[in-house]
Amino acid sequence: MASDARDIVVGGAPVPPQPPPSQAKLQKLLQQNKPAARSAAEAAERKQPAFPSGMHRELFNLVGGRVPIAPASSFSQDTARQSRDRRVRKWEWRKFRNEARHDGLQLSHWARADETPPQYPFVQFNKSCVVPTYTSEEYAKYLRHDKWHEAETNVLFALCRRFDKRFVIVHDRYNDALNDHFTANPALSHSAASRTVRPRSVEDLKDRFYSVCRKLAIARGMPPDSEQVKYRYDAKHEALRKEQLRKLNSRSFAEIQEEYHLRQELKKFGDKAAGGSSAKPGKATKTKASKSATKAAAAAAV
Repeated sequence: MASDARDIVVGGAPVPPQPPPSQAKLQKLLQQNKPAARSAAEAAERKQPAFPSGMHRELFNLVGGRVPIAPASSFSQDTARQSRDRRVRKWEWRKFRNEARHDGLQLSHWARADETPPQYPFVQFNKSCVVPTYTSEEYAKYLRHDKWHEAETNVLFALCRRFDKRFVIVHDRYNDALNDHFTANPALSHSAASRTVRPRSVEDLKDRFYSVCRKLAIARGMPPDSEQVKYRYDAKHEALRKEQLRKLNSRSFAEIQEEYHLRQELKKFGDKAAGGSSAKPGKATKTKASKSATKAAAAAAV
């Protein structure tokens, strides 16, 4: 098979045997394939530098011999020795009291033994609204109202003080707090005050609260330009605003589309009226356009 393959390649002619190369020829071939000798300067340049003292060989291999000029950290052996010789600060499990709380609750936390803060540091973030107080004499002299009893006003101010004048929450808790107040005071439960208690809305509670604050500010001689004296809460306007907002949010999709088309028609009538006025149309055209625009505006407002 080997002879057949040789016949195909060389065309069937026999290949004469080649004499072995001489020793001189072999030396010449080896000298041609041998790389040129490096110069001393090139060898010195390519010589791998020795890794610096204090650095592990693995780290030196990672950086590839390119050590940064500035040290990555200023932490020296002297600093490490000083940190090792320094005494560890002592910590203790200490009880503390939050001055913002009024129930006397005591909790515990870890604190340094050599530091004793004057008060709990998070007390400064405990912000609350200022709700004025009044006496029975002041109420009898300045704060009487035909539709409000003293017990109702006291409960209202207590809830505003508790919930930081969040009147939605105050309104939610008002009836239960008033019933608890009458239960705790049997003398009031049989009086005319408990029999004439009427339901209150959020606007009623806010109107009573701000009116009492204003009367107290005037009675205590606060300047007329102060915020407590100048501010007047308009309960009717607030109720009307909420009713209009409720109607606006309760519209159906068909009503919204109808209003949109009416506004587009109103815009077209306005554009036509503006274009007609420049062309000086007749009196009848002006009257018709104004009537159509007025009708579309009235329909959109409804």
